[in-house]
Amino acid sequence: MTIIIYLALCIVVGLAGRRRPIGFVGYFVLSLLLTPIVPLLFLLVTQKQFLEQETAIRLYRAYCRRCGCGMAEADTIHTCNRCGAPL
Repeated sequence: MTIIIYLALCIVVGLAGRRRPIGFVGYFVLSLLLTPIVPLLFLLVTQKQFLEQETAIRLYRAYCRRCGCGMAEADTIHTCNRCGAPL
C-alpha cells in the first residue's frame, strides 16, 4: 500500500511539472529518485517566476532570463532594465 501511495504522489508531481522544461517524465523520475517532496517544493517555489515568463511569452513581450523582469516592447529593448543582462 505504501508503494502505491508513493507512486501516486510521484505521478502528481509529474503532472504538476508537465508544462515545465523537463516535463512530466523528468519530474516523475526526479520524484522517484529523491522523494516527491523535493521536486514539489521546487515547483512551488518557482511557480511565480514560471507564470510570469509564460505570460510574457503569450503577450509577445520580452523577459529577462536572469531576473525574470518583463518588458513591454520586445522589438526595441536589447537589455534588461533591471539587471542589464542581454535579452
